[in-house]
Amino acid sequence: MEETKKEANKKEVPDSFFRATKTAKISSDALLRLNTLRPFIEELENEEKSTINDRVRMLVENYTNTRLTNRQREGYNQMFEHLFDLAKK
Repeated sequence: MEETKKEANKKEVPDSFFRATKTAKISSDALLRLNTLRPFIEELENEEKSTINDRVRMLVENYTNTRLTNRQREGYNQMFEHLFDLAKK
């Protein structure tokens, strides 16, 4: 019952929030590395088209799950949630 209340209180995040809307300056080297990495990312193998954002998201998740301690990961997740909530407003 409480989960329903929480879900009702959450603001809907428009799909445009997750779309690339800003021009990012990525070096040719970094772009080549990300594109070369694509076939080796199992989670993205089944998708016909994966974006740079998908690959970066996957790398960040992998890094936070494998390299950060539990305390650091909790801190990161709390900071991300807070900043994400601020960005929705």
